[in-house]
Amino acid sequence: MMVVAGVSLKGLRLVAVAAFLCVCLPFFARSQENESDSAPEIVVVNGSVFIDVMMNQSVVVRKLNEHGEVVDTLNIGERMQQLDNALSEISSAFSQQLENSQQQLLGQLEEINSTYVSESTLVDHLDAVNSNIDAAESAAALETSNAVSSLKLIVDGDIDDGISSLKNELENDINTKAESEDVSAALSSLVSNVDVVESILTETIDVGSDQGDQIDKILECMDTGLVFDADHPDECVPAYRHDDCPAFQNVKEACASRRFDAECTIECQDGFTIGGSFKCSADSMWEPMGTTDDLCEDIDECADNNGGCEGTCTNTPGSFTCSCPESTLLSDGKSCAKLVMKFLDSPSNLRFSASSHCAKGVVSVPMVPDSAVAVVAAYTTYNTCGNDHVVHSFGRRNAHDCYTWDNRPYELNTYLNDVLITQNGDSGVAQAYGHSGGTQIIPITPDKKMQYALSMGHSRCSNQVVLQVYGYLEGQGILTTSQIRNIRVAVGGGFKPYSFDTPSFVSNKARALIMTVSSFVSDRTDHFMYTIGRTNTNSRGTWENEPYNDGGSPYYGDMKLSHEGDASEARDYYGASQGSFISPSNSDGSFKFIANEGGNGNTHYYTMQIIGYLSAYSNIKFLDTTDVMRMRWRLTTPTRVTNASPPDTVPDGAKAIQALVYTYQDRGHKDHVVHSFGRSSSHITNPWSGQVYEQNKYINDILITHQGDSAGDYYYGHWHGMQTIPLKDDGTFEAYMCMGKSTSLPHYITLMVIGYVM
Repeated sequence: MMVVAGVSLKGLRLVAVAAFLCVCLPFFARSQENESDSAPEIVVVNGSVFIDVMMNQSVVVRKLNEHGEVVDTLNIGERMQQLDNALSEISSAFSQQLENSQQQLLGQLEEINSTYVSESTLVDHLDAVNSNIDAAESAAALETSNAVSSLKLIVDGDIDDGISSLKNELENDINTKAESEDVSAALSSLVSNVDVVESILTETIDVGSDQGDQIDKILECMDTGLVFDADHPDECVPAYRHDDCPAFQNVKEACASRRFDAECTIECQDGFTIGGSFKCSADSMWEPMGTTDDLCEDIDECADNNGGCEGTCTNTPGSFTCSCPESTLLSDGKSCAKLVMKFLDSPSNLRFSASSHCAKGVVSVPMVPDSAVAVVAAYTTYNTCGNDHVVHSFGRRNAHDCYTWDNRPYELNTYLNDVLITQNGDSGVAQAYGHSGGTQIIPITPDKKMQYALSMGHSRCSNQVVLQVYGYLEGQGILTTSQIRNIRVAVGGGFKPYSFDTPSFVSNKARALIMTVSSFVSDRTDHFMYTIGRTNTNSRGTWENEPYNDGGSPYYGDMKLSHEGDASEARDYYGASQGSFISPSNSDGSFKFIANEGGNGNTHYYTMQIIGYLSAYSNIKFLDTTDVMRMRWRLTTPTRVTNASPPDTVPDGAKAIQALVYTYQDRGHKDHVVHSFGRSSSHITNPWSGQVYEQNKYINDILITHQGDSAGDYYYGHWHGMQTIPLKDDGTFEAYMCMGKSTSLPHYITLMVIGYVM
């Protein structure tokens, strides 16, 4: 069965389509030979009117109500047959009348012959006979012509006039020409049938006017195998059900028409690509008119540079979204909250000097940009008398207690500025030549100011401090002063591992912590180490040059510090605040702690003041523990290195390395030496005894002191914590090691490369 849908036929055009289908039906091949003749082969659907073309070529018009029930039926074939029969009866009656007239004329002729009329009379009679015959033929022709004209009026669409004319003509014929009751009955039946046709068609079809001019279009459509659509007089549509082509998706403007054969040029919305010109095909599909035309397809923005997202890019129809699973999405919609470390091309110094206890003040930090939230600086301290135990603080708030040595950081358990740095002296044995402790992370205020409290515990001469600012941090991750809290541990005995969850005052997405650390032991003399980072399982010896000699894994932990005591002359008698360091944490934000490495039975106190954290999106990265590599030197003289290459585990393009530094001098040989690491080793060769303060010049990027000689020695070697060493453009760094060495015995320097800065 074929179905024609979406075709609106008005007036007797419905009859024309049905007639067309009846004529064309024999040329359609049946799908099954055994189908019933009564089964519809073609159904034309027009609103609530169905035209069924049956397998026997009959045409049935069905009118349905709103419930789909048949409320009226007209068999066009039967009605047409009735009209044919009526016309046949009329023709038969006319023929009979003509025959009767002829018979009458023949009878008259015989009478003439029988009475021997004259030739002229005979001619007159013959002329009369011919006239009667001509009149009869003319009457018959006129009758037939009138009937055909009336039917043509119906076909042409002027159904009201056509039906009225047909009725009048037929009624006139009945009144004037029907000479028998049979003819009269036939004509009356024909008029009745016409009334029925008029009633059904008038109820079911919206009769139009002036449709005769559409017959040519109907025939044109038939010639192309299509059918005429009265709703769109200029169009021909397929002779089966045709839905509109689907609406285009993701276009800026909809098509004016989606009907068969319609053409449409589309422009894709932002976030979609292709487009072009299309034509609606007979199977209700848009066909591209050009070789490059295609439907609008979503652009996967994430495929190009991750959509510009720093974190995760998620493609959506016509767009994309950025998210930061390991941090917080910033207001630009693409960046993730993080701290970024950058380095100055020309480092410069902040210098401080104080000759009194707890000298407080504020200093500007002009060398860093307005975006900086902290400075990256290398510190050096010195007492002009060579012996004074003091503590200095730096950061954003110096309104704190000035008694900050012994075990006070643990006991006060409060915010003591951001960074505390101890200069040993007095009973702690003097750092006679000063001390350089390497990298410090020091937060500053939004207006680029730094508050300080100097010489807490001062007793003699002047204390000098130099902060060589060689970099800065910008971004998010430095805690406000009101957020800062301490993590404290008090434990006796030896080696003790701890595990800590992410501090509640720090984002649970932290991947590293920035902290200031202080330590104290109850007997004031014990020597021990402690480790902060991702593991607490290290059980190897971490002193007496084991980090250099050990042939096993170079990983000794992430951030390790020494608390001097026992045989070490440079003991931390008053406790030790060693400044701020970066220590990596685990992926879940937790971190580990090992206390009392090498400690004895006294009580050891640890205070970790958390001042900031790094998210996973920071450019400060840490290697897997299995990728930690070691760099080491055994030197007997001052040595300059200009092209030290980081381990292969550090990627190309790194701007700096994060290295855990350990130094060792053979026991009994108390060399006091200073090492420099960074981008330039072309600097003074005597960076001790106040020279760093007095020269006020760039001395590589960081300086590390190994105490000895008159300063007391680091008997067991010394862990200097995590150091940030910038690299040159070629990816190497320079070092000037063992400056000040006075013996020929070897000195050992070990760098455990834990991470890098991109």
